[in-house]
Amino acid sequence: MSATPALNDADALLRRLGVWVSAFRLDASELDGEIRRRLRAAALRSIIDTVGVAVDGTQRPAAQTARRLARMQYAPGSSALFGTTPAERAEGGLVSAGAAFSNAVAAHADDLDDTCYVGIAHGSAVVLPAALAAGQAVGASGRDLLDAFIAGSEATYAVGRLMGDHLYFKGFWNTGVLGAIGAAAAAARVSRLGPDETAHAMAIAATQVMGLRACLGRLVKPVMAGRAAEAGVSAALLASMGIDGPLTILEGDNGWAKVLNDGQIDLTALDRLGAPPVLVEPGVAFKMYPVCSAAQAAVETVCELLRENGLSGDDVAHVLCDVTPLVHISLRYPQPQTPAESQFSMPFAVGCALAFGALTPNQLNPAALADPALQAAMARVEMRLDPEMAADPKAMELYPEGSRVTLTLRDGRVLSRFRGVCTGMPTQPMPDAMLHAKFHACADPVIGLTAADTLLERLLTLDQLDDLAALFPA
Repeated sequence: MSATPALNDADALLRRLGVWVSAFRLDASELDGEIRRRLRAAALRSIIDTVGVAVDGTQRPAAQTARRLARMQYAPGSSALFGTTPAERAEGGLVSAGAAFSNAVAAHADDLDDTCYVGIAHGSAVVLPAALAAGQAVGASGRDLLDAFIAGSEATYAVGRLMGDHLYFKGFWNTGVLGAIGAAAAAARVSRLGPDETAHAMAIAATQVMGLRACLGRLVKPVMAGRAAEAGVSAALLASMGIDGPLTILEGDNGWAKVLNDGQIDLTALDRLGAPPVLVEPGVAFKMYPVCSAAQAAVETVCELLRENGLSGDDVAHVLCDVTPLVHISLRYPQPQTPAESQFSMPFAVGCALAFGALTPNQLNPAALADPALQAAMARVEMRLDPEMAADPKAMELYPEGSRVTLTLRDGRVLSRFRGVCTGMPTQPMPDAMLHAKFHACADPVIGLTAADTLLERLLTLDQLDDLAALFPA
């Protein structure tokens, strides 16, 4: 649908979205009881997953550099930083924008955070750090954080629906582009801004478009998630202080649709806002492996075929991965030279499964990448665009990151399997036990088992926490 300017600010899409965000409450009487239960569970799962991967992500070079920069640029404050050592805790937190920046970089540093295909964005990695930092700055409760996270996530994906998939395929990295609006919505909601201020907060954030897909495979990619969270928190603060933004920036003349999206916009998308919530339907995808979501199905399939047939990686002469267009454009490094490039490489992802029998954050380092066994395994992995999936108009909807994996064994046998949906996708959910095990695998090495147990328990009962200052164990 072509973009047409709103008649005036009263009709603007962001004004409508601001009204919804500022009014959202999980315990609202008009919310169906079953939807409320499912929405609470879905939101808590995303929050648990994001905190876990962020704690692990604090150990990555991009996150450590971002933390040093935040300490240099921002004043001390009441907003906590993830995964800090006792010495770092003694330094205290930062003001909200600095904490949001640092924590969002950590949340995306492993590329192990959740993904939503409505908007093709890592919404949680941006929205949660913004909501938490802003919430701790104003003394919010766990229930306030839960409401803000849901509202910010739904705002992110609502704008994603407005723009459609064209924005991503045009070359934008939607996590940075859409995420700033979601972060602003979350920060405004947890700060209890009114509908007008909330709309202007999102409009201010929307003027600061950040994120081109050229970032894939570079350390700046998680930094852009941090900048989106930082921009959203700052936008909410600016709006609360009287700064206004262009409320028709999405649909109006010189707005997103016209300037960024070749005039494409679905002006009816907000009619579906919260009915049902995107966190519930279609839901978000949780990752098993610390690489781009485009590689998840192929890696799981290779591991499955090896396990079922009692094989080792050495038994495999060649691996062919026939993939969808989204996988093909995302995994752009057939011969990665750095750990960051490795996260967007099918040969690396599948090669780790062959050489090490696993793919974990421990492989995201130069030593693992240089390992002769991994290099030999990577040389046996090939990825190509599947013409049938490329021509199927339903492919993006049914299996956006599916892969057909064919193993040719050294003894001449051929094993093949198509996996359209990997474990963790909304239609094949990751069980709570697996999600909690992932949390511990990420958090335990950084903060210890006891602290991780305590943090997980607090997250599971987040809406019973009176003060977000008590979220992280001392």
